[in-house]
Amino acid sequence: MDNSNGTNLKDLIRTLLFEIEKNDPFMRNHAERVAATGLRFAKWLELDRQEANLIYISGLLHDIGYIFIPPNIAQKREQLTEDVTEIIKRHPLISEKIVSKYPILKDTMPIIRYHHESVDGSGYPDGIKGEEIPLGAKILNLVNWFDTMTITRSQSSRISRENALADIEKMAGTKFDKGLSGKFISFIRASESSPAEGAKGTEGSEDKDTPLGVRRQEATHISRDIIQDIIAKFKKDEIDLPVLSKVVHEIQDTMNNPATTVDQLALIIERDAVISVRLIAVANSVIYRGTDKILTVKDAIPRIGVKETHSIITTISSKSIYETGDKRFKKIMEKLWLHSLASGYAARNLSMALKLGEIEKFYFMGLVHDIGKALLLKAFSDMYSKDNTLDIGEIMAAIHEAHTSFGGAILRKWGYSETLVRIPLLHEGPDFRPDTDREILTVNLASCIANNMAYGLEEDSCDDPSKIQSARLLDAGLGMIEDIMEEVKTLMDGVSGVL
Repeated sequence: MDNSNGTNLKDLIRTLLFEIEKNDPFMRNHAERVAATGLRFAKWLELDRQEANLIYISGLLHDIGYIFIPPNIAQKREQLTEDVTEIIKRHPLISEKIVSKYPILKDTMPIIRYHHESVDGSGYPDGIKGEEIPLGAKILNLVNWFDTMTITRSQSSRISRENALADIEKMAGTKFDKGLSGKFISFIRASESSPAEGAKGTEGSEDKDTPLGVRRQEATHISRDIIQDIIAKFKKDEIDLPVLSKVVHEIQDTMNNPATTVDQLALIIERDAVISVRLIAVANSVIYRGTDKILTVKDAIPRIGVKETHSIITTISSKSIYETGDKRFKKIMEKLWLHSLASGYAARNLSMALKLGEIEKFYFMGLVHDIGKALLLKAFSDMYSKDNTLDIGEIMAAIHEAHTSFGGAILRKWGYSETLVRIPLLHEGPDFRPDTDREILTVNLASCIANNMAYGLEEDSCDDPSKIQSARLLDAGLGMIEDIMEEVKTLMDGVSGVL
């Protein structure tokens, strides 16, 4: 594949992955796992860099054809009728047709088309066999099947890694290439016993410390299974997660009417006693305190300001999401909450300094960019509160892997616009272009600022916000960032113990 258009290629793949995410928020997780494992296996086999990268890109896009298959069929995994099976078997052809529209992806076409072919000719869509199947497709077939059987399937039909490897050994020479099967089994076992050994031949594959030297723990298949099971239950509406108060949405709708009065806003807010009490407390805090003590919501709104009142109500409502009865997670939730709040303030102040407008929208985006982490941790604490055998560091690593797509799914379920849904999905990059949305760049920088100020988890530390890519693209220099840090510190100190 021609790498001369590398930046354009990244942007294209990011766009296609977003389309996958819109159709099925959790299919992207499968695609990214398959791509990453395929890349590591290709490097373990000591394939050249171009072929390894081609397998990685093909892994990301191998199932994109599912976006044109109805979700009730695409997401069905058990008790398939003959008709449904035939529809599903079309997805490699649809995937190939989609990528064929982009010349830069032409080399992925045979890998994507043939990734369900078997060496004995029993696969689909063409029933080719043996050496007719490209090496990349053989590798993707192995990796895709292994991920599907051990992670993607529902918990009731999922099998252990050892059982999956035993099945691969049995199917060597029929479904899978015999020589590759043995090597893949060795690769998986080496990866589990020693990450460095499993990544043999992978330059830079060893664990990296964060800029401040804090090591993020590795997610294991057990921790990933648990988090993926939580996500699957959310997808099926089998678990209840907290939502923002109805007052937040009602206030937003009311504010869109220019004829809205303070009395009307006060009536809506007073429906939620907790929000009312805390709003009055904020109006009397050092940030807003006037000559008279505020006693009513009606008096609090003018002092705070109508638009900022909505932001504060959103803040008060969202804080409940970070509450847990599990003592193991109280400190983690507190750090996640402080990160959320500081990121909101930083995003708002960046929008003012950069003259981006809609400062309260930027505040909201900063506030919810990591909502996926909090809700996954809350769901885990509710479901596994009595299980003290699980390693919390491994669980947090698995949450970190899944939180962006889960956060996007949460905001979409809450009815927010795709502009806002993109924030949790894309705010971590990893790569940004000059034409990247200012909102995404701003939230990325705001999050780094909050982490640099120690508002967040230690493993998410950010060394120098002025040197990261989003700061350069926004033209946010060191002086501007230092000023914003001072403002954020003042705001955080001012609301401490009030919100």
